[in-house]
Amino acid sequence: MSIRITPLGASALGIATDIEVPAPVTTPVLQVLPDLQVVAVGVEVDRSVRMALDAFGVPVSDVVWRIDHAKLLAAGDQGWSIEQIRTFLTAHSVGALPETVSRLLQDVAERSGQVVDRGLVRLVECQDPALAALFAKDRRTARYCTAAGDRHLVVPTSSEAAFRRGLRDLGYRLASSDEP
Repeated sequence: MSIRITPLGASALGIATDIEVPAPVTTPVLQVLPDLQVVAVGVEVDRSVRMALDAFGVPVSDVVWRIDHAKLLAAGDQGWSIEQIRTFLTAHSVGALPETVSRLLQDVAERSGQVVDRGLVRLVECQDPALAALFAKDRRTARYCTAAGDRHLVVPTSSEAAFRRGLRDLGYRLASSDEP
């Protein structure tokens, strides 16, 4: 008695590691124009292609979308990278991407990396500017906070415990905002 193992089965069992997965074949169904419009050509546009275009383009008609700067930024918030959008457009379009589209994608990619979320912080308000300056410069607290104006300090939540210890060492306590 015997069984036949396919190349995929051999790879799954760890017997073979050199399995070749063919690249998915995409039929060009879009034409990307220099005026940032994407036009469906020929066949009916697949639902997945429509959903992708809706993520970063504004529908102009049933078969035309306009690539939009704000929608590209919003697509980034939904998990799309500019490189994924570029790859999608290239794979589904009839020709090469026009220079105007490439520049727009490059501009959005550059702008997306210029503002970075560094996580949550606690905003601490001091009674007077001298106290805020003390905490912002003292060796026990300075490395855990950043001055934000003359009476406020910004403390990353990851540094909050160390900042509180430093305050106690200086003879202060961080009160909550609902305390009198």
